[in-house]
Amino acid sequence: MILKSLYQRVLIDPVKKGADELFIVSGYAASAMAFHHMAPIRDIEVLGYFEELEKRSVYCNHNEIDTMVRIYNDQYYYKRHVHEEQVFDVDEKPDNSKDESVTVSLLSRTGEVQRAGGLNWGQRQSRNKNEAYLQLSPDVYRSDFFPEKCVHFTVVTDDSKTFICNRAQKNEYGAAIETPHNNALLGEYFRNRLGMANGAFITRSDLEDYGRTDVKFYKFDDENYYMDFSK
Repeated sequence: MILKSLYQRVLIDPVKKGADELFIVSGYAASAMAFHHMAPIRDIEVLGYFEELEKRSVYCNHNEIDTMVRIYNDQYYYKRHVHEEQVFDVDEKPDNSKDESVTVSLLSRTGEVQRAGGLNWGQRQSRNKNEAYLQLSPDVYRSDFFPEKCVHFTVVTDDSKTFICNRAQKNEYGAAIETPHNNALLGEYFRNRLGMANGAFITRSDLEDYGRTDVKFYKFDDENYYMDFSK
C-alpha cells in the first residue's frame, strides 16, 4: 500500500510511463483534485478492482438514483461550518493547533489598490481589464496555509460562488492567488460584488464604499477553502 507521496506515485509517475486511462474508486473526490490532475493513469490491479466494484455499483445518472442516495444542495454548509468554528474561544485551541483562517488585504503596502496589479492586474494595454489576483503577504505565502505553488484548490465564497484557484508568482513561494484557467474570473467577481462595471478600475474608495478592504479565508482541508467578502 502506498502511504507517502500519493499524488506523485499514484497519478504522475504512471503517466510518465505511458498510462492513458484514469479509474477512480472513492467516496469523495474534490473538484480541485480532478482539475489539477487532468492526466490519465492505468494500473492492472487497480483496474481489476475498479471493474469488480463496477458490477455492484450504480451510476450517478441512473433514473432511480434519487431513491437510492439522498443528495442535498446545502449552499449554507460553509457558512455554518465557519460559524461553528468561531464559537470556540481562541484560548481553547491546543498549543500545537494551526491557524485555520487568514485575512488577505486588497490594498498594497501604500494603502491603495495597485494600479496595474492585484484587482487591477488587467488595467494595461492589450489585456483583459478584468484580470486580477489576490496578493498574499509574506507571512501568509511563506506558511503552509494554502497549498504549494501550482496546486489547485477550491474556494467557495460567502455568496455561494465557487472558484478553482492556485498560487502563482514570486519564484517558488507563490505569493498570489489566481484562477488559472481564466485570470479574469476573480476581477469579474469583485467588480460585481462592488457594483461596478466589468473592466472598471478599482480604487480604495470603491472598497471603502462597499465596506471592506480585505477578504478572509477559512481552511477546511488542503483542497477546500471558504472566502468571506461580506459587508
